[in-house]
Amino acid sequence: MQVPVRVKQVVEVALRTGVAFGRDRCSIAAGGITYFALISIFPLALVALSVGGFMLENEADRQDFIDSIIDEIPLDEESGAEDLEDIIVSIANARGTLGIFGILGALYTGSALFTAVRLALNGVFGGEKLRSFFAGKAIDIGLVMVFALLLFLSIAATFAITFIVGVVDEIVPKDAEAITRFGLVVSYFVIPPAISTATFLLLYGIVPAQPVPWRAALPGAMVATVVFEALKVGFSWYVASFGNYNATYGSLGFIIILLFFIYLSAQVMLLGAEVARATHEVRSGWPFAASDSQFETVAAKLCSLRTRLLRRGESAATPIATGDLSRSAVSGPEPRASLAGDGHEARKAIALGSSSQVAAQPTTVSWMVTAFALAGIYVLAYLGIRRR
Repeated sequence: MQVPVRVKQVVEVALRTGVAFGRDRCSIAAGGITYFALISIFPLALVALSVGGFMLENEADRQDFIDSIIDEIPLDEESGAEDLEDIIVSIANARGTLGIFGILGALYTGSALFTAVRLALNGVFGGEKLRSFFAGKAIDIGLVMVFALLLFLSIAATFAITFIVGVVDEIVPKDAEAITRFGLVVSYFVIPPAISTATFLLLYGIVPAQPVPWRAALPGAMVATVVFEALKVGFSWYVASFGNYNATYGSLGFIIILLFFIYLSAQVMLLGAEVARATHEVRSGWPFAASDSQFETVAAKLCSLRTRLLRRGESAATPIATGDLSRSAVSGPEPRASLAGDGHEARKAIALGSSSQVAAQPTTVSWMVTAFALAGIYVLAYLGIRRR
């Protein structure tokens, strides 16, 4: 059966993404991003709250702004959401003591996070030496401004939708429930994915020193958005159900949870970058030679595995007649001349004998099934202990 070209290209992108994710050591790069996020998160919060404090003079609006920031992080009350809110409120109260130079200093310190992001993306797309230090630092500070603007737009859009829904409810009270439901759907299921897609698209299209076409950056941004939104939902459920980090880390539990979420988010960002790179390679280099195609390599390995399994099954299913055994016991071994006269039949008999011996041994599939069964038992036991 002939595989469609589009399916081949999609599988090729997926395979190249998986291979490159391990080859580029994206998990280690995500750890570096997490470390610099720990250093930069509070200066960035200070800058954001300082700018937001000047724009929002009402205390209630500032509190809503802080609550919107907290809502973007998948923490509940038991996992340290209140502790994190107290820290952000204390930072907001200290913003008045900062002058313009203090804000600039916090801005420069906070840009270290985007420096780590830029270097990690350059490791994926290549071209680390194409920019000078000052050009790179200017891009990092510009990214702080851009993402602060995206954060304000997200919060402003949520406020605007809430305000519009309230006004429409007063004008059309009969359809108030349907309008409110529509506003909630837009606020929670449309705006966050749109902001995430714009964020990843800007990261992949502008930040790397090596130019990345927008047609290649868009699939990577869409994949990263889907995985990131699923990560937020799944991580919130995990923290609420199993992640009792306070029992292990005490008052530092919420910081451990926050860093773990940042680490997973950084891996999602780098995964989308690998998708963008693989998409560009497939579009610019298709069709590949058989030696350069991951699809052809995997297909050849699967065909070889299928052939070996079929041979083992045929050799195991071949019966040995008892009459032949009795005749061979009475008449003794056959003359050596018959083997010498038909070398092909002799080699076939030897091959079948060795195949039956191999089939009698434990196969790789049986070992894999045993390993997965033991892993499942271990996970169930671990979850049972955590629930207690």
